[in-house]
Amino acid sequence: MKRRSLCLNAAVLAAMYPMLVAATCEINIPTSIPADPSTPVPVDRIERNSADPPTLPDEVDPSAGDDAPAPALSDDEIIARLTAALNDKFFEFGSASGNGDRDAFVTGFTKLQLCAFGRFGMKKTTSFSSDVGGQFSEDFYLGTWSVKVREGLAFIDLVIESTNDDTAPPVMSLSVDIDLADGTVIIDSDRARASDAAADCAAAQQQSGG
Repeated sequence: MKRRSLCLNAAVLAAMYPMLVAATCEINIPTSIPADPSTPVPVDRIERNSADPPTLPDEVDPSAGDDAPAPALSDDEIIARLTAALNDKFFEFGSASGNGDRDAFVTGFTKLQLCAFGRFGMKKTTSFSSDVGGQFSEDFYLGTWSVKVREGLAFIDLVIESTNDDTAPPVMSLSVDIDLADGTVIIDSDRARASDAAADCAAAQQQSGG
């Protein structure tokens, strides 16, 4: 895996994924705060999901009644439907936790762009503040992505090819689901705000020669 400087990663991301990050060079202060372990979300709620927006599959038997369960989908069908819903999208998600008594707070925020031609760009920001000081870190990641299903759970697998994060694993897995009530994509157990990234992804693909 290529480990590049923060400035270079920021510049590359800004050039290929302008929605993701501004082309600025910032000092990275590593944080020792461990990320909260994510709880994988079962994929049974996406079994009737389609691409954006979610719709019921045509194969449901109307004579079976409103309470009849939808036919179970294979792993390949789940992967295809989730991939279609994630393609060329820009997601923002994160969480915050803290202890008011000690005035200590941790905030993690992620910007993730998934392109239909198989590439991704991601920026993760973590900050910690307390009455005795604070820390801030900003990490950038580039690589390829795909949806996988393992033991009934769906994940976005990010194969990292370039990053300034020396602790990053070769593959980062984020749980993924879709709330059928409103179509919201849930990534790493956080409800993500989504926006269209087709134009950015088309430009990124052109620049990468893909």
